[in-house]
Amino acid sequence: MRHLSPGEQPIGGISDMTNKGDFHRMLLSEFANEDDVFMNRVANNEALYIQREIPPEENIFERIILIDTSLRNWGTPKVLAFASAIAVIKHPKAHSECKVFTLGQTAVPVSLNKVEDVVESLNQVSSSLEVSAALEKFFNENHSEKDIEVFFITHQDNMEDEKMQRVIHQNRDRLKFLVTTTSDGEINFYKHHKGARKHIQKIKLPLQELWANPPQQKQNVNTSNGKKTDLPQNYPILFPAPVNKIAEFLYEGEFFILSSKKQLLKTYLSDNYYDRHSYDYYKTHHGCEVLFDKISIKPRGQFALAKNRQQHFILCQYQYDKRLISKLNLNTGEYSEQNLTG
Repeated sequence: MRHLSPGEQPIGGISDMTNKGDFHRMLLSEFANEDDVFMNRVANNEALYIQREIPPEENIFERIILIDTSLRNWGTPKVLAFASAIAVIKHPKAHSECKVFTLGQTAVPVSLNKVEDVVESLNQVSSSLEVSAALEKFFNENHSEKDIEVFFITHQDNMEDEKMQRVIHQNRDRLKFLVTTTSDGEINFYKHHKGARKHIQKIKLPLQELWANPPQQKQNVNTSNGKKTDLPQNYPILFPAPVNKIAEFLYEGEFFILSSKKQLLKTYLSDNYYDRHSYDYYKTHHGCEVLFDKISIKPRGQFALAKNRQQHFILCQYQYDKRLISKLNLNTGEYSEQNLTG
């Protein structure tokens, strides 16, 4: 069975006339000419042929959205990138299947159908400076078919990168749309058509106004009878335990380290054999919290740690060679000393 192309199907009207075609499409008036005139017109491509109207075809493309997660696209630009991707997917006239990938070292498929999926996808970041290698690999290995519409969303500054410009230029026929974002809320949409890039839309979002009153999150009511573990709302920035230590203290069930960098750190990792309950309670923390930095002390002698009535940390030091005992208020910087030689 021979399948006719849309222009060969016996439906529709006549859209145009041309001087090239098959004999069954030749105008009937051409056959009214004399034989010599008819042959002369055919030989010189002067005979006219009809061209049927091609019925409309519905162009259904598979849409693929690529979101840059490199360093320049962290923070606000990435939030705008995901918002742009959701706008493309949920557009009322968008009837095509849509797939979303995040680009870092590789292309990772993600889903944006639910709020939980969006939050999880926003946590994906890459330490790469730019994603030209991942973008080129995506076009070379995974998607070489024609019926796709590729959206690439990246930061505006990445368009100045030479490698990124080269990859986008080489794949401009398959990269239909380019979306750029900035930290101040500007979004630009570009379209590649016949090898040329055309700017089609610019959006400037008032971020300060939009984020001034964030939506209130729904509070889940805990109906269980079990006791909920009390955890801090904001965890402190914790550092690894220092290797070089001047002294260690155990004070009121908490553990402190005076490091060689003249820092006082509070840690939750200790081999405390006296109060195991305290360690088990704080075991959700890992590392050390820096309480005071640049403490003016000499790393010799014996040290002790205490608190005064105002709950200020007091660091005491005894120097054997000078028989000198000193007291330093770490909160206020007040210093006093006493010589024990008499």
